[in-house]
Amino acid sequence: VVTVYSLGTKTAEQYADDFYDYNGYGMNATDDGILLLISMEARDWAIFTYGYGITAFTDAGQKYLTDQFIPELSEGDYYEAFVVFAEQCEKFLTQAAAGEPFDTQNLPKEPFDFIMWLCISVFAGLVIAIAVTNGMKAQLKSVHFKTEAADYITPGSFNLTGSYERFLYSDVKKTKRESDSSGGGSSSGSSTHTSSSGRSHGGSSGKF
Repeated sequence: VVTVYSLGTKTAEQYADDFYDYNGYGMNATDDGILLLISMEARDWAIFTYGYGITAFTDAGQKYLTDQFIPELSEGDYYEAFVVFAEQCEKFLTQAAAGEPFDTQNLPKEPFDFIMWLCISVFAGLVIAIAVTNGMKAQLKSVHFKTEAADYITPGSFNLTGSYERFLYSDVKKTKRESDSSGGGSSSGSSTHTSSSGRSHGGSSGKF
């Protein structure tokens, strides 16, 4: 984890790339690793991955990872944010070591929100109870309004001698169906870019 005040003239991604590349960071001969950069001036963050880090932290995985600690950053709870980041990194590395890095099809399960589901269950119960009560109330009504004049005519007192139908007009509206040129769905794996050192890195960035 790297915290700085200003990025100078660089973007958060460029700063993270150069900081890692030119300061000798990384594990093993292939410099495997992940780096989290926080810049306080404009509230920027960036994640940098290299070597095995690109494999272990896919694009979808990074999106999930940042969703876990960015809320703490936004609230100014930096210590908790960094703890969550470290704990999640451990889970990601363990998963990758098992041969199936977290990706679009196997992201970690969100924790069960008991309070939220309790509220949903209570609300659903109220809706069902109201619907049943209204149904029973409707069955108790013996007087109803009729919607057609024929309902108020005494049987046998009206004799229809002729009828006809006149077509007035038709109104047809057409809506063009747009095609999805992107192909739909989320891509899997890790996208990469080339830094000023000429090395290929993975990563993502944003604001908090």
